[in-house]
Amino acid sequence: MDPILIIITIVGWMATPLMTKLINSAHLLRNQRMSDQLNRLKQRLYAIGKMAENAQIGNWQADVPYFRDWLRRFKDVIYDAEDVIYSHKLDERQIDKILEKFQRLTNEIEDFLQGLNKREEIPTWRKTTYLMSRSIRGRTTQINELENWLLSDQSTNSSKNFSLQSIVGPGGIGKTVLSQLVFNNPEVQQKFEVTAWVLLCNPTTPDIKIKPSPRSLYQKIISLFQTNDSTNTPEILDEFESKFESRMKGKTFFMVLDDMRELPTNWDNFYWPLFNCGKQGSKIIVTTQFERTANMIDSDLPINLDVLEQDQYWELFKECAFGHNSTPSHHSVLEDVGRNISNKFGCSPLAAVEVGRELKCSLNKTRWNSISHNKFCIVDRRDGDIISILGLCYEQLPERLKQCYLSCALFPRNYPFEEEELNLIWIGLGFLHFESKTTNYVDDFSKRSFLVNATRTNGRYVFHHVLHELAEYISDGEFLRLEEEIRGCEDTEIPSHTRHLYINANNFVEATKALGKNSKLRSLVIVGGLSIPDHKRTFLKYLEKVLEKLEFLRFLVLPLPPTNLSETVGTLKYLRYLQFPKNQQELPKLSNSILGKYKLKLWNGCNYLLVSNDINKLIQRHCSLENIEDLSDLVP
Repeated sequence: MDPILIIITIVGWMATPLMTKLINSAHLLRNQRMSDQLNRLKQRLYAIGKMAENAQIGNWQADVPYFRDWLRRFKDVIYDAEDVIYSHKLDERQIDKILEKFQRLTNEIEDFLQGLNKREEIPTWRKTTYLMSRSIRGRTTQINELENWLLSDQSTNSSKNFSLQSIVGPGGIGKTVLSQLVFNNPEVQQKFEVTAWVLLCNPTTPDIKIKPSPRSLYQKIISLFQTNDSTNTPEILDEFESKFESRMKGKTFFMVLDDMRELPTNWDNFYWPLFNCGKQGSKIIVTTQFERTANMIDSDLPINLDVLEQDQYWELFKECAFGHNSTPSHHSVLEDVGRNISNKFGCSPLAAVEVGRELKCSLNKTRWNSISHNKFCIVDRRDGDIISILGLCYEQLPERLKQCYLSCALFPRNYPFEEEELNLIWIGLGFLHFESKTTNYVDDFSKRSFLVNATRTNGRYVFHHVLHELAEYISDGEFLRLEEEIRGCEDTEIPSHTRHLYINANNFVEATKALGKNSKLRSLVIVGGLSIPDHKRTFLKYLEKVLEKLEFLRFLVLPLPPTNLSETVGTLKYLRYLQFPKNQQELPKLSNSILGKYKLKLWNGCNYLLVSNDINKLIQRHCSLENIEDLSDLVP
């Protein structure tokens, strides 16, 4: 796991909600000393995240085991502290113990990060230029659309002298390469009097939370037109405008604004008049991961990039793995291995290039088999590799979305979610909070190109394949799936740091021994039907035994109704969310004590939900209630 992502991960999901609860508890205990200590700790944890972002990283590879171990210990403290809070047994002694553990861990990581600042810096941030960085496969339709648009003299808006086009898609999908190809087309270069390529994100100071200012964009653009006798870049905005106009006025220009993460300040009032100084027919292409950015800049016909077609993807992959002048037939022993590796990445062009190049370093079957077991098939990290590029997508997520994103690793790749299903999962896992009143998390992920557009997946939402792989990589086993068949003779292992588990119903009985050893599971999702119906009784018997040991379970999804619902729920004192199928006409029977703590609902007419009262309020706040019926008053 990449250490920079490890440290930044902690800032996203750990400190704020937990520290707020602990501080509130200290206030209730009227202990000002503890409250002050917790506030100081909260600030230290935030500072640690900033230290990690600003550290001169160097070669971290030797330190990965240390960071992995540190983060696991850190998460354990977080989970243990939450368990104490939910048990309602929090007192001054408990808070002191939690504080002591956090202080020890923060001291440890602060010392280490300070040492990192003494190392030689190796840049890890993405840089782009107009020069073609690699060959391109597929995209014929998009290339033709862009070239026809660039070579056309028509404008869709007579009120301005330039037309604007956006290319939208997740990191690594090929937005920059597509722009490079059309930018370098000789006909395009000949048509325009001035051409410019502007990388909007700053690789040396990647503060993604700050929108590009007029000054920063001007500096980038003006520097492209500097001549030997040019004066220094002006510092006053009026001078910027004057200098830009003097270079561009009366000329047709073509400009690529690459990697626009947020809409620059004063776009409508400042940039449009500025770009309008060029001659009629000027063109601008903007590449962005954000659909909302493309919509706000009012581009002519936004191009949404998806993954490549399978045959195009394989052509690109084998070119990168075997070389331009070589084919898999020359290395037939490697072709099957290469295809198996390529299938892991869901036709992502970035994966084809980066993984293919890694394989090309040694056309050896033993090494390829070894590489295939590594996440992203990367042995040695380097500047601009697939993890660095995709890591930017993760780091620029708002803190409230980071843990929601990582939770997608709990479900299989290409799992099609309904919008309400995602909201229910995040509410049940405790990642969608009451304060997020007007926020649509699914919409946020869609606009950031994390989800495949629902219009192309029958109204369902699917996380992009490589971003799903990234979530698995960052979560480092915290979210685990047991999908493959488990045979009786096999020993199943569930790591002690796993907190959320997804398992096929047919594997459940075989995995019960391992499940019993991990008493700290927070989530258990059991899916699928039993291949042998007669195994139902055995399944339910083992389920009861397992649930007796999972005392910290909060989120439970079952493929069958429990034998005794009230008894099952009664043993799980932390349970907040239970889902099971409706396979009978009569309503489940619940005791009065359970009905006092939970609400029974019917979702989509086919699944019962038993949710704690606090979750019920969140569902009412964040979910459309058209498909969620409250049955609590009807329970016998």
